[in-house]
Amino acid sequence: MLIATYEEWKDGCLEQAKSSKAKKDRMVDCHECLGSGEVECHCCGHEATCDSCDGECQVDIKDLPNTSHLFHERDYYTAVIKDLKSVCRFTNKSFFLEALPFIRGFKKQFRYLPKRYRSRATKIAA
Repeated sequence: MLIATYEEWKDGCLEQAKSSKAKKDRMVDCHECLGSGEVECHCCGHEATCDSCDGECQVDIKDLPNTSHLFHERDYYTAVIKDLKSVCRFTNKSFFLEALPFIRGFKKQFRYLPKRYRSRATKIAA
């Protein structure tokens, strides 16, 4: 089974988000205030409205200069596992036999497994 690499997946997600015509699909949490709408002054600790999002908590992905932080390896792992489950259900193949090469490769490349899957996957990949 052919699975997109993390870089291919990340580029695809970014392209899909940027090309979306609906503005709500392009909105992501503000990187300055982390989605709170307010930032703390570094010298006096005063809370002020975030200048990046104007207190809206989210910004358009097209307005961000750097988008590498938006798509985490954990999201990639979760998306691939979800897709593998759907494909295996549809094709009536063993999920564990199909997922095992991906789990081993992910663990080798990123040196960890997302916490949610750690106990189940380590029993399989051992």
